[in-house]
Amino acid sequence: MRGPVLASAVDDLREHGGTLHQGHRVTGVSLSGPPEVTLEDDTTLQAEHVVLATGAVGVATLRSGVTGSVVG
Repeated sequence: MRGPVLASAVDDLREHGGTLHQGHRVTGVSLSGPPEVTLEDDTTLQAEHVVLATGAVGVATLRSGVTGSVVG
């Protein structure tokens, strides 16, 4: 993590019961039903809300799989 603004956002997330998963390759994201993210090792994460923070932009990024942070 870098910078005080990001650190503050992560602290706020955790204070509200959220979790941060860094450095995982995302291979799938649910398009219907409850939010669900599938990781490269076939681990499935479910949450009320999911944010993919990759530093990259576009659907092509999801199609190719990315390494980044999953916030839920």
